[in-house]
Amino acid sequence: MTHLSRWQGAMVGGIFLTILGILVALETLLLVALVAITLVVLAELTPTPSETYTVRRRLSEERPNPGVPVTVTIEIEAADSQMLPDIRVSDDIPEDIAVIDGSTSFATALEPGGTASHQYEIIAPRGEFTFGELTVRRRNLSATLGFADHVTPEGTTQFTCETLLDRIPLRQQTIQYFGETPTNNGGSGLEFYSVREYRAGDPLSRIDWNHYARSGTLSTVEYRLEQAVTVVFVVDDRVAGHVEGIGGGPNSFDLTLYAAARGIVASIEEGNQTGLAMLTGGWVEPGADEGTRQQVNELLDTATTADQSVTLEENQSAAVATDGGIDRLLGRLPSDAQVVLCSPVVDDEIVDVAEQFSAYGHAVSVFSPDMTTGLAVDSLTPGQRLAGLQREGRIEQLRARNIPLADWNLREPVMVELERLQKRWSR
Repeated sequence: MTHLSRWQGAMVGGIFLTILGILVALETLLLVALVAITLVVLAELTPTPSETYTVRRRLSEERPNPGVPVTVTIEIEAADSQMLPDIRVSDDIPEDIAVIDGSTSFATALEPGGTASHQYEIIAPRGEFTFGELTVRRRNLSATLGFADHVTPEGTTQFTCETLLDRIPLRQQTIQYFGETPTNNGGSGLEFYSVREYRAGDPLSRIDWNHYARSGTLSTVEYRLEQAVTVVFVVDDRVAGHVEGIGGGPNSFDLTLYAAARGIVASIEEGNQTGLAMLTGGWVEPGADEGTRQQVNELLDTATTADQSVTLEENQSAAVATDGGIDRLLGRLPSDAQVVLCSPVVDDEIVDVAEQFSAYGHAVSVFSPDMTTGLAVDSLTPGQRLAGLQREGRIEQLRARNIPLADWNLREPVMVELERLQKRWSR
């Protein structure tokens, strides 16, 4: 308990006015002194704030994707018997968590049995996190007594930030395995493609009997052939090529790594021959079986650049190199493999890497989280704005070379940009 000397000045003033009023025999001064002393007495008689209350914490999503805002709700409820005239609550969030909207602290007053709630938004990097205790400060009505409690709230104390994407769309470069990616060729499938003249040996089930009834000539219906693709997800794991999130939250490696992870899962489930490569050396041969999944999991588990990311300003002068990794990777890629390059595109070398893939005949797509727009800050520094302009220039270079790029603004759901990219591919 802390005794707050909020009314000491009023007490001193009341005593002074009382003495002065007696000396000069002025009733007005005595009346003012009486009012001041009365207020001090009432303040001292104000009851202590109730210590019976309940605090709860809940999250809008306990297993969020990296970069997805999570709403934290703090709720406090007073007991039925006594009010809480002045109560202030502060939440203790884990390190590396960025608050992007609202505040972790709030103040309120509660009548007996009343409830108040407060919300703020956070974003987190991948990993498991534990909230600390809530600090609850209580004061009486006159603010002469104060208490500070450290409370473990009901509800959520831990959460996990895990995967990012449900799928990454694939371009129409296929192999001769049936799958779920539509091609521009006719054959056996589900979607209507064209009608052609009947050829000896065509299945009876594909003859257009309605056309035969009208014209007396046989014709065969073709459906859009759906084939599998060979796709390799390439993760930009160069240390100097990764940057911290402005104002906190997930860094670029968190986002690109999980993008590749979920893209691989979706691709394998569609029957595609799918592989994984780290730009500096790690490799999983394209496949679609359980063994491929296991190898992917092992590589993802060991892939890390923890505590090695740099700021955008540091990246402008950092030395970035693949140390020959791109040459080794080009030698490993199947000739018909499609490449999905996951990178924040914060340096010029990654543009050269994408162009090399394309020059070797691979259909290249780029998925890029935009790390130049901070979610937890209201304004950017001149260096951060310059980095954003330079990144826009690199994106224009890629698109000018017919390399599609999903430019993910972290303020939007990631699937919004991917759907836009899919529309551009289908043109």
